[in-house]
Amino acid sequence: MLELKIADCLEEVSNIIHNRIDHLLKMNEKIYAPELLEAMRYSSLIKGKNIRPFLTIIISQIFSNNNKYIIDVAAAIEIIHTYSLIHDDLPAMDDDDYRRGQLSCHKKYGEATAILAGDSLLTFAFEILSNLEGPINPHIKLKLINMIAKNIGFQGMAGGQMLDLKIKNKSSKEEIAIIHNLKTGKLFNASIESAIILNNISNIEKKYLMFYAHDLGLLFQIKDDILDHKSGDKENYDAASIVENIGLKNAEKQLYLIYDQAISHLNHFGSKTRLLRDLLDFIINIKN
Repeated sequence: MLELKIADCLEEVSNIIHNRIDHLLKMNEKIYAPELLEAMRYSSLIKGKNIRPFLTIIISQIFSNNNKYIIDVAAAIEIIHTYSLIHDDLPAMDDDDYRRGQLSCHKKYGEATAILAGDSLLTFAFEILSNLEGPINPHIKLKLINMIAKNIGFQGMAGGQMLDLKIKNKSSKEEIAIIHNLKTGKLFNASIESAIILNNISNIEKKYLMFYAHDLGLLFQIKDDILDHKSGDKENYDAASIVENIGLKNAEKQLYLIYDQAISHLNHFGSKTRLLRDLLDFIINIKN
């Protein structure tokens, strides 16, 4: 996979992850609430960019390529991402009718089912992580679960969503960066740190990978804000959008400053992190 172009690599990871999630959801013998499972499958099997599991798998291949658990860990991370999207789309949150080109979960199945589908996917992700079997050190497993929980809870992704809901007026670039780092960046952090933990990557390599993770999260969110602005949809004003706060030209300048900074962190690894560099270019060039 390391020899593939970035688009092909993302596609391959997407197929691997969706096949694994489909298999894991089918493994349950007794289904007492089939509509709930249907809603879980509906949202988790939509094809997306799957950047988060891509990071977990590719970094594992770059630094080890000898970890039998990485697919399930990457699948769990994507399941957590899906839970967050279901809840973000709810009327009490962002109130979005569509997700990735199809009806959002609450528009398809109703709000109550969507809430339960998100809750069930979140707990299912930790069921997968706790079920990792074989010669894995239990302390490593516990460290992994603890790290992911911190990144997605009130100290991370959920906390960022709360700050996003509360912001009403224009804020400083620094305040917006905090929201973006928590709401979007923390799951990127968890994706990369999962591979670091499972592959016993050295502290110095971890430092630069986590710097990259931080910049990648900001880059992704700024690009998303820019795309939202250029789409011309002004129906919902987003006070946490960097474009709404510093303007399009300044946001684009910030985008490329962060891009250069992320590249500088990868320079410590030489050519072996080519796909991580290519991912930055991929995000910069997303059109919609």
